[in-house]
Amino acid sequence: MALRALRNGLLVLPDGVVPGGVVIEDGRIAAIAEDAHLPKQGDVLDVGGRFILPGVVDPEAHLGSVGPVVEDLATETRAAVATGVTTWNLQETGHAMATACRDRPDPDDIIPFLPLVDEFGRVADAHSHCDVALTPLLTAVEQAAEIPELARTKGITTYKLYLHMRLGHDRLGVAWPAARPLGFRPFDDALVFSAMREVAKLGSWGLLSLHCENWEIVQVLEAELRAAGRTDTAAWSERSPAYLESMHVRNYAYLAKQLGCRVHVQHVSTVETLEELARARAEGVEVYGQTAAHYLLLGPEVWRLNVPLRPAHHHEHLWRALAAGVVNSVGSDHIGPRRGEQGRILSRAEMDTGDVWRSTSGFASRVEAHLPLLLSEGVNRRRLSLERLVEVACGNPARLWGLHPRKGTIQVGSDADLVVVDLDRRMVLSDELVVSAAGWTVYAGTEVTGWPVTTILRGEPVAEWSGSSCWIREEPTGRYVTHRFDDEYVDMPRPVR
Repeated sequence: MALRALRNGLLVLPDGVVPGGVVIEDGRIAAIAEDAHLPKQGDVLDVGGRFILPGVVDPEAHLGSVGPVVEDLATETRAAVATGVTTWNLQETGHAMATACRDRPDPDDIIPFLPLVDEFGRVADAHSHCDVALTPLLTAVEQAAEIPELARTKGITTYKLYLHMRLGHDRLGVAWPAARPLGFRPFDDALVFSAMREVAKLGSWGLLSLHCENWEIVQVLEAELRAAGRTDTAAWSERSPAYLESMHVRNYAYLAKQLGCRVHVQHVSTVETLEELARARAEGVEVYGQTAAHYLLLGPEVWRLNVPLRPAHHHEHLWRALAAGVVNSVGSDHIGPRRGEQGRILSRAEMDTGDVWRSTSGFASRVEAHLPLLLSEGVNRRRLSLERLVEVACGNPARLWGLHPRKGTIQVGSDADLVVVDLDRRMVLSDELVVSAAGWTVYAGTEVTGWPVTTILRGEPVAEWSGSSCWIREEPTGRYVTHRFDDEYVDMPRPVR
């Protein structure tokens, strides 16, 4: 059912909160008006005085790296729309994309992106419940050479590097045994240089995202922790201390300056990284930072994660940096459910063995806690204004990843991607609320105040909560969307901050 209008709401616009609603035509916002000027009859949704936000633009998710990407698209995008995400920026290796289109390739293959993009888009169109964009995860210099043609013919202008993959073949296999079958390859600075040089040629369109974490040094510290008999979860953070994140930011921000490349630090988790972001900007580097709810709230004893969770003294610094514009955006970093033999989804107990060296990295169902935690711990605890939340969770991700103004804002001409939020609604996060195929959440038992009650994609309701149950539209209506790349692009009237 396509809606004609939303009324009786509080619209969170770039310049403040105003009462009223929107008129929708052909899936786009046709007018923004006070209630007196809005339709009252037909397919009109009265939101009962609740807040109307742009649909969340989640800048980071990884589907298909462990299980089949087709299955992850079908299940995990349902989880996304259940809690307000209408656009997902999928960061995918060539192996994950190839698996969407045919059998999984040989681990040693270097997979070119150009032959896969169109087919991957068709797979997304067929299976996704939210709109998805694509950021290729580069693993070889040969793929970096594709960047000009990918931008020109496929509208792909953003790319990512896993800097912790800067290890030789033998060491990568020890550090991450699953890397090879998942298509992750070790590389050196030749790939970093090649990627930055090609992305720089795209000018203000191009963005290279970096996972900053020096695993070359991590291997030394991990060996020492193992020798000392440490098996507790917190040892995972101690093997990769804060300065191994921030040193990558310093090193590669310098290279980005030399090459004129816009860069994005994907996981800002430490005070030290905040300092390096400020230093790089003062030196003229165009560098942006993204954090996540788990880096704002969870300590290193909770789970094994890459980049690791940090001690509590980092958390309030990150909240303040997010509010002040030092950190520009927030993403879920959602992953598809972890799987064992024959593709069976692993339980929480199977992933967390009690021995950190034998446990599985990455906890599940992050996207479902993404907006509720930002509303509860950010807005309702007065760490973020509602307008700033919209900026870091909707507007800035859309700008940075080339999707604005189609996405991430409520303005005439934008897609009618909207989420209705009850800022007073209390919920207790639990495994029973999880929509993701993983079936569990690390946040179980956490009470939140603030909840996305209705999600609308291009004018059509796709998810709605009633009590503790969520209706989700059965038919997947998401679309594959491309980044903007044309000479007449003049959007970015305000700086990303």
